Amino acid sequence: MVEPVALPIAYARHGQLLRQMLARGLPQSMLAQGHPDSFLPKILEDFEAAALCLEPGSDQSACGRCRSCRLLMHGQHPDYRRVASLEDKDIGIDAVREALEFLSYRPQLGSRRWLRVDSAERLTLAAANALLKGLEEPAPLAHLLLSSIAPARLLPTIRSRCLRLPAMPKDLPACRAWLVEQGVPEAEASQLIQFCGDRPLLAIRLHAQDWLGQRRAALEKLLELRRRPQPQVLFRLVDQWSKSELLPSYRELMLSIYGDMLALLQGLDKIRNVDYIQGLRDAATHWSVSQIWTELQGWLSLEQEQRQHLQIQYVLEDRLWHWASNGQGGGHGRHG
Repeated sequence: MVEPVALPIAYARHGQLLRQMLARGLPQSMLAQGHPDSFLPKILEDFEAAALCLEPGSDQSACGRCRSCRLLMHGQHPDYRRVASLEDKDIGIDAVREALEFLSYRPQLGSRRWLRVDSAERLTLAAANALLKGLEEPAPLAHLLLSSIAPARLLPTIRSRCLRLPAMPKDLPACRAWLVEQGVPEAEASQLIQFCGDRPLLAIRLHAQDWLGQRRAALEKLLELRRRPQPQVLFRLVDQWSKSELLPSYRELMLSIYGDMLALLQGLDKIRNVDYIQGLRDAATHWSVSQIWTELQGWLSLEQEQRQHLQIQYVLEDRLWHWASNGQGGGHGRHG
């Protein structure tokens, strides 16, 4: 993952806002909302470094020179632990129990121990209940920071025991300007931000993978399927998408397509795929609002179906047949 060298001003100010909490005294449990591909991870890393720093500056920022800062920079800090979803799997109870045991010991360097749980919505129920027990009986000098893209999916009892950190700004022009600073051509940066929103780290990865070219090719194939529902064209598309590391982006493309069709049917002007608006307008005339909502729910569930190790090729085949046949589906098969 490409890390930002310097945060845009709006996001740097948000980091300063969090660090002001250090002077007032930190709560033991905190919850931050944001996407892993946004600037949030960098902001939280700076916040944690400041909280653990032995010689913080007058603005509460980490000095970057003390023993604590150096150890944290090299991933060897004895009072810091980070738990995250590995290989897109849920976070299990064993990882949580080990992390809570780590928190129970006294700090070795400074005045606090620190545990961060990323993608907290990926906790299994058993892991979430174990974490809740740790929140109900917190260890002295221990701090727990949860980050999540979907806090509503956490147990209400976990949310209620955490201080909700201030929401991050959503400054798309700043994200676009940051991409240009990283060497992305301005026109491409604008298109990537239109697709990625406030997830500039995702935009950087998609730039390296020529996503905009892949997107154009996919949209042309999809509109061709609308005009002429040819099984072989569909099967080639399914094979390509199911084997591609860009599958999450293809899923998001389909969500944006159905979202655009819904907007067109309802007379809204917030369209993401503006360069293909005529083809989407023509497609939308064959759909009802309820059909589009059904398809949106189907594509939203694709991520969960992947985690359940379902035969993703057949799931994609069904979804794309619905696209090609106005949401009707059926009457298809590789041997039909």
